Amino acid sequence: MSIAAMNEFFTQAASRNIGYDQHTRWSFLNRATKKLVPNTAADCSSLCLGGMWACGYKVNIDGTAYTGVFVELAKAAGFTAISVSGWSSTKLYAAIRTGDFLLGPGHVLYILTPSKWVTADSDERGKAYGGQPGDQTGKEVYIRNPYMRSAGWTYIVRPPDSGAYSQNTMTANWTHKIGGWISALNVRSSPPDSAGKLGTILSSVGSGTKCNLLDVPAVMNPIDNAWWRKVLFDKNNLTGWVNVNYLEPIKWTKFLRS
Repeated sequence: MSIAAMNEFFTQAASRNIGYDQHTRWSFLNRATKKLVPNTAADCSSLCLGGMWACGYKVNIDGTAYTGVFVELAKAAGFTAISVSGWSSTKLYAAIRTGDFLLGPGHVLYILTPSKWVTADSDERGKAYGGQPGDQTGKEVYIRNPYMRSAGWTYIVRPPDSGAYSQNTMTANWTHKIGGWISALNVRSSPPDSAGKLGTILSSVGSGTKCNLLDVPAVMNPIDNAWWRKVLFDKNNLTGWVNVNYLEPIKWTKFLRS
């Protein structure tokens, strides 16, 4: 079991055409091989609990497994539940870590990084069941930006190996992507401050340069709401802060259905 494995699993889940349906909520997971099945469906709790189980955490996914018993099932598998009821967005965003699950009334999602969350929301009609198999909108099971729910968040559910998740096992395979006028990614000495002022440029890297996302809280630029992460680049051991809009996950293969 490992957080790195969960990152692989949930990154793939968000790109394998898995839709949302509470009536066929376990069709996305082949239990014999522990691999994802494309053109199927999940709901938020089956996706999160199934991901835990497929990655080796001893969570019970038989019987009744839904958001109402998520904390109970996770704690039985060694996870820790941290109450966050009433927390501000600033306090919550600073506390979450890669590998966490974030739970609120009727919903749970996975924290791929503090600035990228994997969620299963609703089918193409905004309903809980009865839609077409697979992700019809690109936003049934997908990676989204952080947000605060009107119903609030109640628990961070943290895996037992969270403290051991160092930069050597963080989400390593992220790469700079070129978009529009961007020809190189600036790596800066510090994240944006409260006025949106950026740190000095340490260096620039080209497209395809692999980096580790370090276990440091993300920082949002108040000017454009872009999230910044501290990273370590493989090629030259360069450490600095980058705009995550110019990072994307390298395609994973471990949890693909053969």
